Amino acid sequence: SLQGSARYFKKHHQCVHCVMIAEEKRLKKRIIAENKTAIAFAPFVSKNPFEVRVFPKSHLPYFEGTFEDDELQSVSEVLQEVLRKMERNLSDPDYNFFLHTAPLKDKARHKHYHWHIEVYPRLTTYGGFEFDTGIEINPVDPDVAAKILRKK
Repeated sequence: SLQGSARYFKKHHQCVHCVMIAEEKRLKKRIIAENKTAIAFAPFVSKNPFEVRVFPKSHLPYFEGTFEDDELQSVSEVLQEVLRKMERNLSDPDYNFFLHTAPLKDKARHKHYHWHIEVYPRLTTYGGFEFDTGIEINPVDPDVAAKILRKK
């Protein structure tokens, strides 16, 4: 994630995650939840069924101490809404979530990054293809996943 965003920034001079957020807001197809300062959506290329990413809308490389309390509150509200929707619309699955943040060492080097949370409900099991190749197969189109998760 860190290396990929660095390559994108070097080539395009903008944050790949900020570009993703802008594109998702423009399309309005895969947004699951949103408030004033945070957004959650099913990424266009999801590794897992019903994968969701939660971002602060402001470009912030570090989770650790680089935002106002209301921004953290907004992100946590969006994350809670996503988890409630997964509980209700996916029959309360087990899930993993990961906090992606830039390394604290050498902060000037990682200004291109945009911290975020990835949520992976555990709905499928890997088969021989995934184990042998390391390539995940996602049987659920992210557009369909977003539509299901947006249900009230």
